[in-house]
Amino acid sequence: MGDYAKTIEYSEKSLKNAREIKNRRNESLALNNLGITYYCLGDYAKAIAYDKQSLMIAREIGDRLEEGIALGNIGNVYYSLGHYHQAIDYHEQCLAIAREIGDRIGEETAIGNLGNVYYSLGDYQQAIDYHQQCLEIAQQITHRSGIGHALNNLGNSYYSFQEYKRAVNFYEQSLSIAQEIGDRSGEGEALCNLGNVYYSLGHYLQAIDYHEQCLTIAQHIGNRLGEAKALANLGRNFIKIRHYPKALETLEVSLKIYITIGSRFDEAVTLKYLAELYFQIGNHTLAIESCDRALSIATELGIPLAKECQESKEKLLREQT
Repeated sequence: MGDYAKTIEYSEKSLKNAREIKNRRNESLALNNLGITYYCLGDYAKAIAYDKQSLMIAREIGDRLEEGIALGNIGNVYYSLGHYHQAIDYHEQCLAIAREIGDRIGEETAIGNLGNVYYSLGDYQQAIDYHQQCLEIAQQITHRSGIGHALNNLGNSYYSFQEYKRAVNFYEQSLSIAQEIGDRSGEGEALCNLGNVYYSLGHYLQAIDYHEQCLTIAQHIGNRLGEAKALANLGRNFIKIRHYPKALETLEVSLKIYITIGSRFDEAVTLKYLAELYFQIGNHTLAIESCDRALSIATELGIPLAKECQESKEKLLREQT
């Protein structure tokens, strides 16, 4: 439901009680819940600290289910930090445990997470294969939330292939499920992705409407990552309609959030948007500086964005001369 403050309150009470009565399994569970919550809030340092404590306890007591969950959570943190090969390693360990113990939701989640990593690495066909498997499992076990997330992720993959009509169909199905079950975070993601499609189609005002709805939800539930994404997407749409002061405002706030929470991939993307903005307003020095920063991060992460940044930098240098 996106009420992270209440989640933390209950999880901390649960953790305290578990430690008082020396219930190690409940201690691991509470730590896992805290890790997930801080991950959703974008506090990756706290998230991974709780997840690793949970993993250690789960292994000590031989709780394979909690071990798998903790491994998956750690994989998600590494994914958000741009450490993709580490993320794959953790998600594959999680998947192996889920299959070993017959945890179908765990299997579905691990496969979906692997799809997301391959998507970020630019291997869209591999991502589709994983998300299709994920969707099939979610449908078999009637896991509505899982179906919604799989549809959303399939939409992302087809969006990358520029199959916009197909992407919109997946996003709208995902949005409908999220609204039906009260998944505010999932609703925000679907709205954000619909905005991205309309941006690519050149319907900037329609895209802005979707991203503003997404921003409202993210701010309401305290989702810092979602807030930053909505602001960055609004910024690039404002560039297209030549509303440059508003574009600069939203992009700078977005960049600050990404740096604070340590989301390196998104930091690089936002810097690339800022480079485009500075170029449009005639500040080539800041444009090249932003592009260089984006290129440095993308190269470090080993992601396809590095090639785009290099091409943008070369174009900026040509324009400057």
